[in-house]
Order: sequence, then C-alpha cells, then structure tokens
Amino acid sequence: MDPIEEFLWENRRVFRAAGAVADEALKPLRLDAAGRALLEFLAREEEPITLSELARKRAVSRQHIHQSLARLRNPDWVERLPDPADARSVRLRLSAEGKRFWAQVRAVDRQILQRLARRLNSDELARATATVRRVREALDAMR
Repeated sequence: MDPIEEFLWENRRVFRAAGAVADEALKPLRLDAAGRALLEFLAREEEPITLSELARKRAVSRQHIHQSLARLRNPDWVERLPDPADARSVRLRLSAEGKRFWAQVRAVDRQILQRLARRLNSDELARATATVRRVREALDAMR
C-alpha cells in the first residue's frame, strides 16, 4: 500500500474506532452517533441555521439532517424558528434544554479525551493534526 493510501486507511479506522468508543460511552445518555453529530453541528453554530445550510456546511445530505432530527430521543433539544428569508423554511438551533444536554455529552467527551491523552504524546499529536489538516486542505482543493 502506498503511503497516502495507508494514511487514509488509518484515518478511516481511527474515525470508526473513535465512534465506537463514543457510542459506548454515550449509551447511558441514550444518544446515537447521528444524534450526537447533529447536536454538535448545532452547538457549533452561533446563529440559527436552515437545514439546507447546515447540511451544506457539514458535507452531509439534507435528508441525513432531517432523519437525525426525527430520531432524536428528545425533539425539544432543537428549536425550530421561522426563517425570515423563506416562509417555507425553518431555522434550527439548540434549545436551552438542548444546550444543557450538550453539556452532558461534552462531559463524556472530556473523559474520553483525558483517557486518550494519557496514552499519547502531545507533540506527536500536534504534528499529526497538522498533517491531517494539510491532507484535508489538499482534498478540498481537488473538489
């Protein structure tokens, strides 16, 4: 396997392994990976966002966002607000209840990250992060 192929293969495996660890840790909160991703997408937004804008920004389908919304254990975690630019559309944002729940999710994340950090060298992680970023940028430039 050539180096770039091996690099991408390992990144896919890391992504799957991280997801599996997170899924296991989040079981007590009864939150699946798609729901967690949706909440994170919304938590990272400073202003309410349309479903289409969110899908575009996060490189997922509109249908994926819609299905994730429909499967949330608690639909009250996400507020749906009228979109002043389009009466047929709504804007989404985390509700106060959603923000409180997100804080619980982040507490679980911090526990995982602390356990992982004890096993890894921060200088190596910084170099690896820089490399991953450059690969992502190169891939983005190819689109």
